[in-house]
Amino acid sequence: MTVALRQLNTNNDISINLPVGESTPLRSDRRHYDNNGFGFVKEINVDGCPMAELVRKADDNKRGKSFHYRYPKFIKESKQETCPCITEPEHDDKSGDILMNDRYWVHGEYPGQGRLFGKLCVIPLKHYFHFEDMPEEEAVAFMQEVKCVG
Repeated sequence: MTVALRQLNTNNDISINLPVGESTPLRSDRRHYDNNGFGFVKEINVDGCPMAELVRKADDNKRGKSFHYRYPKFIKESKQETCPCITEPEHDDKSGDILMNDRYWVHGEYPGQGRLFGKLCVIPLKHYFHFEDMPEEEAVAFMQEVKCVG
């Protein structure tokens, strides 16, 4: 659950509804939410079940670079006509570039997402929406490149 909480947009209030009760699992859940900054707001009733609404207030913590935080941009860039690897292969900031040839672009970023210190990306320069869309011989060559980088 801690990992899931890290993926949420912390720039907005986050609210959850937790069943009311004194069972061991519910006490454990309340303690977990308390430890993660949630506070009791009010009692509510959801379909006849007494619940407690808990809220974690927004903060301005920097978020990682996972595509989960930039999902609309990710969806836009997944289309061939707006894919940055195709539309702007010659880019100005080459500080993270490790290798670029006629088939692949290997790029590193710091920091990575979540608790990672950095991440490496191996990106085919020919656009495929899904890995399965790649012809087999290209997929094999691509995975060999991934293996070299990894």
